[in-house]
Amino acid sequence: MRHAALLAVMILLAGCGQGFAPTATTPNSTSTSTSTPTSTESDLRTTQTQTATVVDIIDGDTMDVRLSDGSIETVRLLGVDTPETSITQVSPEEWEGVKDTTDGRDWLVEWSKDATQYARNRLAGQTVLIRSDPKADRRGYYGRLLVYIFQSRHAEIS
Repeated sequence: MRHAALLAVMILLAGCGQGFAPTATTPNSTSTSTSTPTSTESDLRTTQTQTATVVDIIDGDTMDVRLSDGSIETVRLLGVDTPETSITQVSPEEWEGVKDTTDGRDWLVEWSKDATQYARNRLAGQTVLIRSDPKADRRGYYGRLLVYIFQSRHAEIS
């Protein structure tokens, strides 16, 4: 089971190529908003792909990036869900087949460490492309930008 979970995380994060020439998509002209977003938030809302640098890996599906305007944002990867890194935060009920026991919680924490290290090895310090999803919320429950991350124009991380 442990190997299957690691394989699933690796498949989700696989396909990372090196080097790319970043390009931006044309903003969606039908996007409307009643607030005044920053240019970065406006660009992400319209699914424009932006260049960013990964400055910190928080866990396997969350990281801090420096956007092209110099601001730092915490982003959550769309399409990726890894266990939390703290024994007090893991929720076995979120993971099919993991029992809510000390062993189950310990197992999830170990996998969270593996997922975090994998993300760190693949993304820390890397220049990436980020893109929001027009069908998803722009920000999640904790205020993080919800994005897909690509290491090249053709290699999606999330």
